Amino acid sequence: MIKKQYLTLKEASDYTRIPVPTLRLFRSQGRGPESFLLGNRVTYEVGKLQAWIESQKAGSLRGSA
Repeated sequence: MIKKQYLTLKEASDYTRIPVPTLRLFRSQGRGPESFLLGNRVTYEVGKLQAWIESQKAGSLRGSA
């Protein structure tokens, strides 16, 4: 089985649980996870998505362990 390294906008939305319009807004504002065009499709690298999620987590942790 081949693990996907790159995701479409919809797949990235499913992966992050962030709605497609929000990801589009983030992209237009230069915020959110890193993305690029592959042909004419917005594409996200799984590793970059995971790194962005971890950075969001680190910046918003509350409470103690």
